[in-house]
Amino acid sequence: MKIYLDIDDTLLHTDISNRKAANHLKPFLEYMTKNHDVYWLTTHCNGDPSVPVNYLNRFVSPDITPLLLKIKPTKWEILKSEAINLDEDFLWLDDTLSYGDEKALEAKKKLNCFAKIDLDENPNVLNEFIEKPPICRGYVVDILKKSYMLHIWTKPKFIIGWHRKTDGPNKRLFWVYKY
Repeated sequence: MKIYLDIDDTLLHTDISNRKAANHLKPFLEYMTKNHDVYWLTTHCNGDPSVPVNYLNRFVSPDITPLLLKIKPTKWEILKSEAINLDEDFLWLDDTLSYGDEKALEAKKKLNCFAKIDLDENPNVLNEFIEKPPICRGYVVDILKKSYMLHIWTKPKFIIGWHRKTDGPNKRLFWVYKY
């Protein structure tokens, strides 16, 4: 699954007098970079992956740098959601969602792919993504010679997604199989 990460107030406490890495940052990044396709989705990265790494290196221990280097860049102009293929499954972790991004996600029925991170309210929130990682089960459902993709997410919340599969004709009247 693709994971999109903001930095300020998501991976890094930005209290003006005490900027510091979020609790459990290293195990969170280890888990995410090992198990998912991870991207920066932050104002600190607009196509250049070295900028967020250099920014975070001022506040995190040096042993986290190799993990940061595994995260891929994104590029966007006005809305962060421009950097996401909204037709695919993803999880976006951020402390805030702009009005335009919210409307873009709503239009594609992907608002459930956004996870609001509040380090002030829950300083251990990143640990929750390790203890209860996002799980998606995918199925192809053939009904009356038409195929559909069914996605069932069980973490961080229960969600069902459904869309038409268009990669070829189907000859089955009814069939379900996991992919």
